Amino acid sequence: MLTVVDGREDVGTVAGSGRRPAEGSAFGRAASFQTVTAITRENGRMTSLNEMSEREYFANVGKRPGMFVGRPSFHALTAFLTGYDESSERHGTPGLEGWHEWLVARRGRDCNHAWPGQVLHIALPDGWDNPWELPPEHEARAIEVLFQLLNEFLADREGGAEGEPAQRADH
Repeated sequence: MLTVVDGREDVGTVAGSGRRPAEGSAFGRAASFQTVTAITRENGRMTSLNEMSEREYFANVGKRPGMFVGRPSFHALTAFLTGYDESSERHGTPGLEGWHEWLVARRGRDCNHAWPGQVLHIALPDGWDNPWELPPEHEARAIEVLFQLLNEFLADREGGAEGEPAQRADH
């Protein structure tokens, strides 16, 4: 299993040889796609992803999105969150239930966009040309705002009880 320690990957060594896998080797490629089992918190303690609240989990995804989706993009991250939500619904947990409605209330108006479009409206109030090909500065802003809003939503849903207080994303 891939373990992340202070942001560094530890994929182990090649079967007892003491050597790390070669960069392009099949073992090296396979090891780089293993499941992340734990992340170090600021206090230095390793925490299993299963032990984290949703808010802590998504804060970690937001800090290191490439660990979860490969090359981070707004669309890869919204697909990741949609998959998380679908899996949650399938297994009877709340997932992102109420997220779209919360975003509409946060924005102050609705439109025909699904929740990713609502996030883009908040992050990029002047609009965008092609949502599939955002300029790098818009992509970075959309990702930043996505995780700020997600933190606010989860804090509201939790009643602000867990973790640090939500920091409002002013837009």
